[in-house]
Amino acid sequence: MMKLSNFFSSMILISILFFFFFFNPYGQFTGKSVSSTPSSATIDTGILVIRDTLNGSTTDFVVYSDTALESITNLTIENSLYGKVIWPGPINITQDVIDNIVDLDSNVSITFNFVSVDTTMLSSLEAPATIYLYNLSFLNPRIMRNGAVCPDSICTKISYLGGTLIFTTTQFSTYYAEETPSVATAGVSAGGGSGSSGGGSPSPRASMLSVDLMKVYLNQGETKKEFITLQNKGKKNRIITLVVDQPDLLMSLEQSSYVLTPGETKDIPIIFSAPADLPPGVYYGTVMIQEEQVLTPLRVLIEVHRNKPTFSVDLILKDKQLEAGETLHAQFKVNGLREGSKMYFVIKDFDGGIIFKSEEETLVSSEKSMVVQLPNNMVVGDYIFLISVSEKGEEAIASDIFEVIAPPVAKPPSEEYPGKAQLLWPFVLVVMILLLAVIFLFLRKDDEDKDDEGEDDKEKDNIGGYGDV
Repeated sequence: MMKLSNFFSSMILISILFFFFFFNPYGQFTGKSVSSTPSSATIDTGILVIRDTLNGSTTDFVVYSDTALESITNLTIENSLYGKVIWPGPINITQDVIDNIVDLDSNVSITFNFVSVDTTMLSSLEAPATIYLYNLSFLNPRIMRNGAVCPDSICTKISYLGGTLIFTTTQFSTYYAEETPSVATAGVSAGGGSGSSGGGSPSPRASMLSVDLMKVYLNQGETKKEFITLQNKGKKNRIITLVVDQPDLLMSLEQSSYVLTPGETKDIPIIFSAPADLPPGVYYGTVMIQEEQVLTPLRVLIEVHRNKPTFSVDLILKDKQLEAGETLHAQFKVNGLREGSKMYFVIKDFDGGIIFKSEEETLVSSEKSMVVQLPNNMVVGDYIFLISVSEKGEEAIASDIFEVIAPPVAKPPSEEYPGKAQLLWPFVLVVMILLLAVIFLFLRKDDEDKDDEGEDDKEKDNIGGYGDV
């Protein structure tokens, strides 16, 4: 009979060998592999990517095999407090391996308003990328590269909204942002305010849609003022010049030049006037703010309504930030419409390009919703959703602005990702342990029973021996 201890040891050894030969998580799940020859066996621990200081949407390199590390698309590194970088790729980070290690922590720096990569040590990252800088407070930031303004041939600004600056670069180095000089020294910010043509005072920034866009509402025949605020943050006098670029002549200036002393703040009025016969609609304009050779554009969106409308349109966009290809939901209500009419829907960019156009019948004073599938090729930026309703020569409009944002970076699957097996092997291990425990208890009980039988036999033999005496 096999001793219990010998049997139990054999079962443990067999179970361990079975587990590692058939479920081997190290070979399948983390890119490590085992190779063997008739005379020897070697273990390759796989490439280790060090990224302990990075978080957020940083690429999870653990799920990549060594082969997969040779071609990574949308490689992402992020510090969720300060910013992130996305390389569309494909990127082969195995070319930066030293002693089987790729050290991102030592060669990548993402801090407040600062992104840097040592491309001497990480040459694979010397490639086009999209950079995000979070929590900035600039009014009109410009992109800096290695201490100088990044040229247009290298950097392209995508957007600056909510304190997040997004731009692309064709090659990597050290990047940060600073206020554009006309804003850094003259501190341009824009705010809303209105009044009659003879006066008015600045009001809070209620009409601002973003740092570089002002929206103004006018009725036919109405004149009002809006204000932008200029602040000189420098140590010398600054001369600021404003130029209105608006083909429909809806904007004008009280004066075109201002002198700001150090630390001085001025509220600069812009006069908006809609002629009584101007058709209702959405109009565009730009105020160029110039200091020395630097121009800062302030885009203006002017919505003109009928002076005494008999009906009107209210519009609400459910989501103000969408990705290209997603669905835009618009809720609108027509008030005071006496007869059914056609409604026209338009999505356009700020260059006047039409992205979407449609029409449908509307009922009298109806409240409806509309769903628009955005094109997959829409670029990141601000867009206008416009509704127009006409009845017997009268037109009512409503507009709102939404933003197309970049999609989040999807985590790329590993070429050797085991799928269901990764979830199965811990369960199998637990079952094997429980099975061994049951076998152990059964054999122990069996041995105890046999020991009891052996004691009984000995007692009988002893009793029998006494009888022979």
